[in-house]
Amino acid sequence: MKGFKKLFALILAASLVISLAACSGGAADDETEAAETSAETEAASAEEETEEETEAVSTRTSITIAISGSRLPYSLKEGDDWEGVTADYENWDEEWTGVEAEMWKEIISRTGWELTIIQTDFSAVFGELDVGRADLAANYYSINSEREEKYYVSIPWSSDPQVIVLPEDSTLTTLEETRGFSIAVTAGQSSQTVAEEYADDYDWEIVTYEGIVGYEDLMYGRVDALAGSALTAAEMRDTNNYDYYILDEVLEAANVGYFVQQTEEGQALLDELNPILEEMMADGTVAEILEKWLYEDMTAYIVED
Repeated sequence: MKGFKKLFALILAASLVISLAACSGGAADDETEAAETSAETEAASAEEETEEETEAVSTRTSITIAISGSRLPYSLKEGDDWEGVTADYENWDEEWTGVEAEMWKEIISRTGWELTIIQTDFSAVFGELDVGRADLAANYYSINSEREEKYYVSIPWSSDPQVIVLPEDSTLTTLEETRGFSIAVTAGQSSQTVAEEYADDYDWEIVTYEGIVGYEDLMYGRVDALAGSALTAAEMRDTNNYDYYILDEVLEAANVGYFVQQTEEGQALLDELNPILEEMMADGTVAEILEKWLYEDMTAYIVED
C-alpha cells in the first residue's frame, strides 16, 4: 500500500511539472508573438514616416530665381525673362550664358524643376527675393556677414577673392601704402562691404558707383584705387584694354553661394538644393564649369568655417 501511495505521488508530481512547463511555454509564445507584432507595427510606422518624408521632399516642381545677368563670365542673359523653362530648352545656350547659366542648367536637369527667371538691375536682385517674387538670388554673389544676417545661405560652391586695383604704373605692394586713398566700389557687391570694413584702419574714402563705372574713373585718375573681385579686375584688364595693376596683398577671399528668405520655405529649398550642389562638386561638374568660364577651379579658394 505504501508503495502504491509513493507511486501515485510521483505520478502527480510529474503531471504538475508537465502542466507548469506547458503554461510557461504558452506565456513565452504569447510574449514572442506580442514582440513580433510590436516590431511589425513599428516597422510599418517607420515606413509610412519615410514615405511621408520622401513625398515632402519631392513636392517642389519649379523654382523662380532673380539674376542680374548683365555680363560674362558670371551671367549674361539676353531676351525676355524665362517662365517654366526646362533643361532641354533648345535656345538656352543662346539666351543665357556664363557660370550661373551652366550651373542652373545642371541643377534643374538633376532635380526636374522648371525654371523661371526674373532679370533686374544688380542692386535690385535681392529686392525681388525680399518681396517674395523670387525664391532665390543667383548672380555669383559672395557670402558676407551682412547677407548671412538677412538670408539663409546655401553651401559655398565657389570663391571670389577681393583685391585692391591700382593704376597700371603703380609701384605699391602693401595695403599700408594705400592709407588715405579714395577707393571706388560697386554698390551692392561684396567688395563694398569688405572695403567699408577696412576703411577705418586705412583712412579710406569710399566712393560708391553703380555698375563698373568705378573702373573708368580709376583709369582717368578720379579715384586712387578700386576694391573689387579679383575675377572682375582680371576680366576688365584682359578684355577691355584697361591697364590695371592688382595689389598682391588680398583683402579677403569671399565664398560664393545662393540666398533665400529666412523662412521655413527658404530652408526647405536649401535642404533640397544643397545635396545637389554637393553632388555637383563631388563629381567635378562645378570645377569643370568654373575652369571653362573663369580659367581656374575656384572651389580651391573656398574658405572653410
